[in-house]
Amino acid sequence: MKRTRKQPAAKSIATDRLNHVPSSEEIAVCAYIIWEREGCPHGRALEHWLQAEAQLRLAHSTTT
Repeated sequence: MKRTRKQPAAKSIATDRLNHVPSSEEIAVCAYIIWEREGCPHGRALEHWLQAEAQLRLAHSTTT
């Protein structure tokens, strides 16, 4: 008989919130909105992508 360890529900939920990875499509849409809001600057795609990913992770952690 194999024993499994279960995490307490609260810890599991907190871990899920921190580990949520937004989809590429979600990040792309958010990055595009950031890009437009900043006046469509060239050469900052990675910065906008990372900013969008961080915003989406934060939004998920505070709403779930």
